[in-house]
Amino acid sequence: MKKSIVISIVALIAPCFSLSAQSPAFDDLRLTGDPVAYSMGGATLSARNSSAWTTDGNAALLPLSSITGDASLAYQNTNAYGSIVNLGVSYKFGRLALAAGGSYGNYKERITSYTTSGGLGDSFRPNNMKFGLGAGYALSKSFSVGATCQYLSDKYASDVSYNGISAAVYAALKLGDFKLGAGVKNLGSQIEDISGEKYSQASAVNVGGLWSHDFGKHNLTADVEMEKCFKDGIASLAGVCYTYDGILSLRGGYHFGDGSYAQPSFASIGAGLAIGGLYIDFAYLLANDTLKGTTLVGIGLKF
Repeated sequence: MKKSIVISIVALIAPCFSLSAQSPAFDDLRLTGDPVAYSMGGATLSARNSSAWTTDGNAALLPLSSITGDASLAYQNTNAYGSIVNLGVSYKFGRLALAAGGSYGNYKERITSYTTSGGLGDSFRPNNMKFGLGAGYALSKSFSVGATCQYLSDKYASDVSYNGISAAVYAALKLGDFKLGAGVKNLGSQIEDISGEKYSQASAVNVGGLWSHDFGKHNLTADVEMEKCFKDGIASLAGVCYTYDGILSLRGGYHFGDGSYAQPSFASIGAGLAIGGLYIDFAYLLANDTLKGTTLVGIGLKF
């Protein structure tokens, strides 16, 4: 196979891909496919409208959910990362609950490589993929534990790709109108680029809490979460959701991120419609240059 030198990768990756200076490995694959989570500022630890997206969040929430089965498909479009298709499914077997999910994305920009003789090589559109499994187990009616494991792959050229494993462990506690969650996430493989530089994943400890209460036909939910990266980075978020009669939901949130290993700051809004077991959700991200204009649309079925 003809060996090529992909000299344009560095310039293209620096502003928006994983391998910029001081940025974490598989940064692009940290995006969840859950429109509800992103419309509430990225809340994945304690807020969960759809258990289908468990592999991107707190698996300990699964056995505490009133939902037996859930399947969802979502389309995501970002300025930096292009388009991503996400799929998730979950099912609860008494105290044990299992989930599976994945995504595939294509970047908007193409990379042109150069051969060792200086000629033009292939033109390639980078892509990424992840697939994960999750499990949660209820130790009691109010307390549960869970874990997820994902296979991650970033491909920047026909002969330049990075693969790894990322794992997370969680705990969840339900007390009346409150849910509390804590976990450690993004534990796994380092990657090494073509220059020999090594990059770690954005491993972090996060804690959060959610309050949800019904006022007749009206429900109000509020979520607050905090995250501290093992390396440089800290993040916090807050989100709210108003739902009328279990049918129409309006959501909003803000995510603050500081440090090279934290997701950038952004504001978000969203809405949802549920009829029977069928639901449709939408989210839109504002403010941040990398994630500005990101849209997520998802459809799913609870059974």
